[in-house]
Amino acid sequence: MNKKLVIIDNDKNQFVELRLPIINELIRHDIYIYLIIPFDLNISIKNLKVIKVNNLNNIGGVIKSLIRIYQVNKKSSLQGVITFSARNHLIGSLANFFFNLNFIPVINGLGQMIKKSEKVTILGFFFIKIIKYSCKKMIVQNTHLFNLFKPNSYLIKGSGVKIDNLKSDLNISEPPIFMYLGRLLYAKGIKKLLLGSILAYKKGLEHKLEIYGSFEESFRGIGLKEFKRITTGYNHIEYNGFRKDVDEIFKNKSAVILPTEYGEGVPRVVLSALKNGCPSIVSKNPGCTEVIHHGETGFILEENDQDNISLQLIRFASLSKRNKEEMRAKCKLAALEYDIEVISKKYANIFMKSIL
Repeated sequence: MNKKLVIIDNDKNQFVELRLPIINELIRHDIYIYLIIPFDLNISIKNLKVIKVNNLNNIGGVIKSLIRIYQVNKKSSLQGVITFSARNHLIGSLANFFFNLNFIPVINGLGQMIKKSEKVTILGFFFIKIIKYSCKKMIVQNTHLFNLFKPNSYLIKGSGVKIDNLKSDLNISEPPIFMYLGRLLYAKGIKKLLLGSILAYKKGLEHKLEIYGSFEESFRGIGLKEFKRITTGYNHIEYNGFRKDVDEIFKNKSAVILPTEYGEGVPRVVLSALKNGCPSIVSKNPGCTEVIHHGETGFILEENDQDNISLQLIRFASLSKRNKEEMRAKCKLAALEYDIEVISKKYANIFMKSIL
């Protein structure tokens, strides 16, 4: 008789690349999966039943999910619940409380519950307490999170990246083209990056800075009006909007810049950069420093401010062509450690060990 698990996820954009390999690995071990998601999934897989619940992030979606979990458990005797995002962890915690089901969350970051990369807010403190109370084991994505949640935590660095094409046409000539990819949040360092790029330009560094992502029209980040105010008169900075095909963006880029203080796990943009042979200039955020090795696959900012950002942009631009080619090769080699096929097996093994 198959053992049965509920998996809850609401990330449509990354589901096929990141979650489906884990699900397939569990199914390969004769585990039946009930998948609760808020979007349509047009696939047919043996031992997978899709349960669509709209608006998983609001109270109505939480209640509907708990009702479906109750119904499935009553009929099939579930072995546990697995969740992949902070808001879905609430559903897992409640399923543990009401139905006494094993619960294992994947903590891929704490977002705004972390300040200055490592300082936990009051909300973060209570979130950690609730999660540790609700589950015996969890998976976390960097050493800082591992220490926050120990002794309940397993460490797997990152969600993985699909290593299907390591070819890339990176720019190792002048002028360098730097890139930011992500939400335009203050906590991710976007304003400091813009000011750092402008400072480097004033110091004589000819370069381009291409910004990809969504404006944040709130107190948490930069909106269109503020972006224009900061960058007016500096035509080397370009805003190119949100892009789905991330790999295409890396063509002809010199380096990725991520001066984040956000509660990251392991930033996906850094793993994608490694895969495409693109070095990264990052902050001392734990999720970045565990992946990027200073001077080999990129540079780590000594201080996360515009002066140090401008300094590292200039430093990178001054590297010889040979040094840039060597760094590019080391990035591609480092990416193999995060191959989604390898990572998905690690996740599946811990799920089976912890819940079944």
